Amino acid sequence: MPDALQVIFFAVAALITVPLMFFAAQGERLSSEEWDPLRLSLISIANVGNSTTFGNYTLSVGSTTYSARWISNLFSVIDILYSACIVLLMVVLQRTISYVRLKVGSSSLSASEYAIYVDGIPRDVTEEELREHFSNLYNLHAADWVYASHWRACWCGRKTLQRHKFAPAINAPQAKARINLDKPMPASTMLDVYLPPGSVGFTSSGAGDADAVFSAIQPPEGMLALHATHGSLRPTLDADVTPVQGACAPRARARARGCSRPHRVLPVSGTRAVLTQLSTHTRTHPPADTRNSGDDAYLNTWVGEVSLATANGTLIRRYQALAGLFRRIRLARAAVRKYSVGSPYAHEKRRAHALKSLAAIEARLEFIDKKYSQEFSTDTVAAYVVFNCEESLTRCVADYRGSANVCSPAYWCQPRPLRLRQGKHHIRVSRAPDPSQIIWQNLELTPRARLLRQVGTGFLVALLLVVSLFFIMLAQGYQQRFRATMPNLNSCGTLLPALAFGKQVTSDGVLDETIANNTLPEPLVLMRNNSDATCAAQGLTRIHWTAPSHPGVPILTSPTSTDPCYNDCFSSDSSGSCALNTTTPGTALSVPRQLTVTCYCVSRLRTLLDQKGVFDAANTLYREDRDMCTSSATVRALRAHLPAVRACCTCVLHACCACPCDADAELFGVQRVYSACVGHRGVHQLDAHHHPARGDEHGGAHEH
Repeated sequence: MPDALQVIFFAVAALITVPLMFFAAQGERLSSEEWDPLRLSLISIANVGNSTTFGNYTLSVGSTTYSARWISNLFSVIDILYSACIVLLMVVLQRTISYVRLKVGSSSLSASEYAIYVDGIPRDVTEEELREHFSNLYNLHAADWVYASHWRACWCGRKTLQRHKFAPAINAPQAKARINLDKPMPASTMLDVYLPPGSVGFTSSGAGDADAVFSAIQPPEGMLALHATHGSLRPTLDADVTPVQGACAPRARARARGCSRPHRVLPVSGTRAVLTQLSTHTRTHPPADTRNSGDDAYLNTWVGEVSLATANGTLIRRYQALAGLFRRIRLARAAVRKYSVGSPYAHEKRRAHALKSLAAIEARLEFIDKKYSQEFSTDTVAAYVVFNCEESLTRCVADYRGSANVCSPAYWCQPRPLRLRQGKHHIRVSRAPDPSQIIWQNLELTPRARLLRQVGTGFLVALLLVVSLFFIMLAQGYQQRFRATMPNLNSCGTLLPALAFGKQVTSDGVLDETIANNTLPEPLVLMRNNSDATCAAQGLTRIHWTAPSHPGVPILTSPTSTDPCYNDCFSSDSSGSCALNTTTPGTALSVPRQLTVTCYCVSRLRTLLDQKGVFDAANTLYREDRDMCTSSATVRALRAHLPAVRACCTCVLHACCACPCDADAELFGVQRVYSACVGHRGVHQLDAHHHPARGDEHGGAHEH
C-alpha cells in the first residue's frame, strides 16, 4: 500500500510539474558549458529566461508572449500544488502506518506493551511492596481507586470518577448458579458479547444450535473479532472483554444517554446448548502461571513480574574494564589444552608454564572478585513492573502521566493512592522501553548529584560554546579585514603598467580601447633593483616595470618622483595610496602602494615555479626575497587559511563537547542527550556565512 501511494504521488507530482518543465525548456539562460551530461538542467528553473535582465524578460510560445511576472506566478502555483500533494501524501501515509501498526500490534505481543518503568522509589523497596502496590491499585475485578483530596490542597490530584470493573472468569457450575437456564436471557449477560444485527433466536436444541449461536456471536464494534468456529477458539484478548453489566461500554459511552445498549436474546435451548462451550472461555483474570518468574507469589495478582535495578553501575564498569583479563584467561586455558597430553603439540614443560600463567591470572581475578563483591549494593534505584493485562497498564500510564516531568502538575499533585507506603513516597512512572533498547544510564545517582553534574556539564558546554564563538568571530573579523586590505591582483597586468607607461584607464581599471594607441608594450616585466642608490639611501628597494622588447618606450615612474603613484621605492610594508584619474570625468581610482610589492612577489613566485618546481621555488623565494615578500605572503596566508581556523574551532568544539555529552548520557540516557547535544551545532551556522561575489580574484561565494 505505501509503495502504491508513492508511485501515485510521483505520477501526480510529475504531471503537475509538466508546465514548469515546458516553460523552462523554452529558456536560454544556461550555456552549453553549464549543461549536465543528461541535459536535465534545461528543464529546471535555472534555465528560465536568458542572459538579459529577468525583470524585462518575455517568453514567446507560438503566437503567445508571456511576461516574467506571469511565469513566476505559474511557478508559484505549481510549487503550492505539489507541496499540497506532499502534505496529503504524509497524511495518508501516517494513517496507513497507524493502521498497519495497529494491525500488527493486535496480532503480536512484546514485553514493552505490558511493562512500566518506575523511578524515584525508596532505596530499600522490595519486590513485594511494588507487586502489592500495583496489583491492588489496578485490580480489574475490584472497584477503581478514588481520591477526594481537600480544599487545603486546592483539590490537587482529585479523582472521584471510577472506571468500570471487569467480570471475573466463570466456569460452568458458576454460570449455572448465576444464570437462570429456564428462560430466555440476553447474550451479553452470559458472555458480554453482542449478536450481529438481524440475529434471531433458536428454538431447537443440540450441538448444531450451539454451532449456529456461536457463529452468530461477535464482540462490540471496534474490538477484535473472535474466531467463530466451534472447536477453534483462541484466548480472549483484553480488547474482547467488556465491563460487567451496568458499566459503560466504549460504544455506550459515546451515546448521549447513559449506558444503555441493544440486547439480543438467546432462547432457552440456545442458552443451554452453548453454555458448556462458552462459559469456560478465557476472560480477564490474574496470572495463573508463574513459569516466567518461578515465583508463586505472583499467583492471583495483577502483576506478572517485578525486576529491580540496583546501584551497581560503578561495579559493572569495573568489571567491564576487566575484559582484557578475561581474554588472558581464555588464552591461558587454550594454551594449557594445546600442550596437554593427547594434543599434537603436547609438551610437558610448556604445559607447566601455561598452568603457572593460568594460575596467576585466576588468582588475580579471584582477588578482584573478593574486593569488588564487598562493594556490591542492594540499594534499589528503579524497577520494571510487568502487568498481566493491557488494561492495567493503560490505567497505570494514564494515572501516572506527567509524574516524571517536573513542569507537570501531576509531579507535584500526585494523589495519595498512587504513592508508595501509605501515600508517603512520591514515585515516577513511565512506559518501559523495548527490551532490545539498552538504556546506558547511571541510575544510582541521587537527585542532588544529578543536578550538580547537570549544572557542571552545562556550564562546561556553555563555556566551550562561548570560547568557540569568540574564535570564530575573531577569525571572521580578521578575514574580512584582510579581504578589504588585500590588493586586487587582477590589476597587476593592467592598472599598474598603465600607470607606469602613462596609458588611460576606465573607471573599471582597464585600458580605454576607444583611445588610439592606448596599448601596453609586450612583454612586461616587474623587476627588483637592490643597487639603486636613491632608494637604498632611504632604506627602500626599487621595484619598477620594464619592456625588454621596447627599450625606447618612456616610463613615467622613477625613484626620485614625489608623487606616490610614480615613485619606484618600496618596502615590504609600504603603506598609503594614490589617486589615478580615469577617462570618466570626476572619477579616480585609489591605487595602494602595497599592490606593487604584492604583484612583484606573485610574479616572482610564478617565474620560479615555472623554472624550478614547488619546493625549490619556495626555497629560492624565501632566500632571495623574504625581506620584501614576507609581509604580503603572511597577509595572503592568513586570508586563505582563516577558514581552516574556523573549521578547527568547530572540530575542537565537537571533540570537547563529546565528554560532557557522554557524562550527561550516564545521567539521562543516550537518546535524550543526543537530542540536546545537537544544539551546540547551532553556533556553526555563524561559520556558514555566504559572502557576496566580488569582481576580483578572491571574490565569489565562500563556503565553509
